[in-house]
Parts: sequence; structure tokens; C-alpha cells
Amino acid sequence: MDRKTLGSMLQKEKEELEVRVAKIDRDFGNRKISKQFDEQSVERENDQVLVNLELEAKEELKAIEVALARIDSEYFDRCASCGETISDARLEAVPHATLCIDCAQ
Repeated sequence: MDRKTLGSMLQKEKEELEVRVAKIDRDFGNRKISKQFDEQSVERENDQVLVNLELEAKEELKAIEVALARIDSEYFDRCASCGETISDARLEAVPHATLCIDCAQ
């Protein structure tokens, strides 16, 4: 896969994740705490789900930023573990992949 295509894929994914994180932050800022205890319990569970989604999105954003920086390297499509080429199919599925499919398993 060429650098330009991969870079475009990564940039698009980055923008989508940034929007997701912003929505989660906005949801936290706009939430109102219920006065009923049973509803508060559900709200806390929902908050935990949002926290987990936000953490996952932020971790993926970090991986994408590393991948965007790596694109400028001649080794952008090389496995960080074994040095073999990461397949185009894998990069299409996971544009920020740093490991080939064998090493990832």
C-alpha cells in the first residue's frame, strides 16, 4: 500500500476518533444526575461505558499518530517485531498496524 493512501486512511480514522472523543466529553459535560438512587446506579454504569470508550479511542488515536509519523520512514510497512512486510490487506484493515499478522497472533 502506498504512503499517500495509508496516510489518507489514517487521517480519516483520526478525525472520526477525535469527533467521538469530543462527543463523549460533551455528553459528560451535559449530563444531569438523577435524584432517584436506582437511576443513579444506571447512570454510573453508563458513565463507566463512556469512560471505557473514551480510553479506547484515545489509545487508538495515539497509535494512529505514531503510524502517521512512521509513514515518513522507509520502514512504514515493516513489522516492528520480525521486520517482514505488513500485507496490504492488513494495513487496509488496521492502518495503524505495527505488526504483521503472524506476529500479531
